[in-house]
Amino acid sequence: MFSRAKKNTPIVGLDVQTSSVAATEIIGGGSSPRVGKTAIAPLPPGATRDGEVIDSERFAAALKELFSSQKLGRRVRVGLANQRAVVRVMRLPTIDSRDDLETAIRFQAKDEIPMALEQAVIDWQVMARGVGDGGQQMDVAVVAARRDTVSGVLESIKLAGLRPVGIDMSAFGMIRALRHEVSSTLPGAVSDASSDQQGDAGKGGAGADSVPRLYCNLGDVVNLAVARDGDCLFCRVSPFGVEGIAQRLAERRGLELEHAREWLFHVGLEQDPSEIEGDPEIVLA
Repeated sequence: MFSRAKKNTPIVGLDVQTSSVAATEIIGGGSSPRVGKTAIAPLPPGATRDGEVIDSERFAAALKELFSSQKLGRRVRVGLANQRAVVRVMRLPTIDSRDDLETAIRFQAKDEIPMALEQAVIDWQVMARGVGDGGQQMDVAVVAARRDTVSGVLESIKLAGLRPVGIDMSAFGMIRALRHEVSSTLPGAVSDASSDQQGDAGKGGAGADSVPRLYCNLGDVVNLAVARDGDCLFCRVSPFGVEGIAQRLAERRGLELEHAREWLFHVGLEQDPSEIEGDPEIVLA
């Protein structure tokens, strides 16, 4: 999950939601990546649930159509944002041996990861080392995802004729994408030109503001993360997002679901409801 793609190789990032899938092509790497093509496509009913693939064939068919129509590259990296993938930050004594550290992480994970470890895929990244009350210590970001969740995503990608090059937590991508933008708006913020040195566990490199920041992506699900210096300290996914709001609006006002979605985008979050054109009962719902 912390794998890194080769620099300057176009990669398409996939964000799987409840009713749609978004694709963004990233060209280049290091300190100067740029966005290429972007696209979003609706998903057929039953393909996913709360950000998790539950019907590989339906999801693969949607991917194949999206990539073919938009002429996107075949190398993809998928972001996970569902309740069957979790992140925990563990504080451990400093351990230099990778094998010994792996053993220590799995031992502590039994108490901190809310799933059977034999049914999970686990990856980790050392975030920081320092001196604590018990001597030399290290903070390690540990990701665990249900094995069937990961295999379902991989199966769909391969069925669609695509090549998976990595699976990541969507929260990590959100932090990497927004971290410098958020820092640049803070008093005394310093530009960081060395972001190509960031780690894949949501790290962003040196030079960022060290105050913890809250990141939120409101989509079909709600993705929350807290990070400091680009390190993900906490993340949670709530299955109730825009899609849930649209469903409730449709039920309450007798609307088609697609019509309810259009109303949500029309009303938005910024304008005073009294100034928005349309049926007041729907605008204020």
